[in-house]
Amino acid sequence: MYAIAKRAEKAFEIARVIGAINLVKEFERIIFKELDMFIEAGSIEKFAVNFKADDEIYIPKVHWDYTTKSVLTMEHIPGIKMDQVDAIRDHGIDPTEIAMIGLRSFSRQLMDFGFFHADPHSGNTIVMFDGRVSLVDFGITGYLDDETMQQIANLFLGFAEHDYDMVMDALLDADLIDEETMDLKSFRRDLKDISEPFYGRSLQTVSVKEVHDQVIQLIYKYKIRLPRNLLLLLKTFIQTEALGKILGSDASILEVAKPYAKALIKRSYLTKNALKNFRKDTLAMGGHMKSMPKLVHDILKQTAKGKQRIELQHNGFQEVNTQFVKSINRLIIGLVISASLIAGAMVLNAPQNMFLFTAEIFGGQKISLPAILGLTGYFIATVLALWLIVMILRSKKL
Repeated sequence: MYAIAKRAEKAFEIARVIGAINLVKEFERIIFKELDMFIEAGSIEKFAVNFKADDEIYIPKVHWDYTTKSVLTMEHIPGIKMDQVDAIRDHGIDPTEIAMIGLRSFSRQLMDFGFFHADPHSGNTIVMFDGRVSLVDFGITGYLDDETMQQIANLFLGFAEHDYDMVMDALLDADLIDEETMDLKSFRRDLKDISEPFYGRSLQTVSVKEVHDQVIQLIYKYKIRLPRNLLLLLKTFIQTEALGKILGSDASILEVAKPYAKALIKRSYLTKNALKNFRKDTLAMGGHMKSMPKLVHDILKQTAKGKQRIELQHNGFQEVNTQFVKSINRLIIGLVISASLIAGAMVLNAPQNMFLFTAEIFGGQKISLPAILGLTGYFIATVLALWLIVMILRSKKL
């Protein structure tokens, strides 16, 4: 199977997008997990604890004294398989209410416990004669962490209330979509296009295959890779909807899950969870700070070897740079003015009988070279000073 999956991912883009190799990994994990009866027995006990106070769901007891790694011995549950609708009705039980129990149970598994029965077909779901529903065969189960539970709650609530901004935020938080590599506007439009036609329709008019095909088409178009637990959840979602359809229910899992989603979102803002999240974030920040020196060292080491290149780009400094250059130029002109005045004064104080010559333009007067140089210095300094004053006044920054 691994060989086929690898070849499929090389040959077909749809296999790469869906993750054929991951599907085989999931199958491998589940098949070996199902062969260990102790694991399944532990799952049954967990479900029993979770639904201990629930009067709609019954979880069979495990007979541990007769259970081994290869043999699971559990309580026999008398009742009717869920797909035997006529028999359920003959015992005075409303099949649509059984469907509601199943949907409520599934919602609680996702948003109260983060631990769900991932194979809810009719053979694994028994309607007891007193109207309760018993789940059996816990070989395939799925786990959701707190963060994923929150994302799923936002996803369910967003779809239930036609709030596609909430849906998009949930998908972004789950790293299923990437704003840097995807056209999020087009994705949001396509998501709404495939979702809106299903609103207002009864479950009996919705084809599970149609929903599945639409989702896969969207996943394929935008090259979304679903993680293992979400692939398992998608399969369970489809199976749960199919059971509701068998029982003749018109209920929507989105509407049933809505109050549980709201309750989960509300719980996430309670002080207890806030403190828990603060502690978790603090620990995570500590880990980042601890690893940062090594990361900086590695980056600089790679850069020194020529394997990395660091580029610094600044924006918005052009105007500041221009003003800085203007200020420096004015400062230089001021220094030139000062130097000219000082030089002129020093030259004029020099002996006036040096380098004498007769200037016809001044009526044959004798003028010394130091006098000409001094006057020239004063003249240059005066012109520059006047020009600098004018520039400063024009800039209105006197």
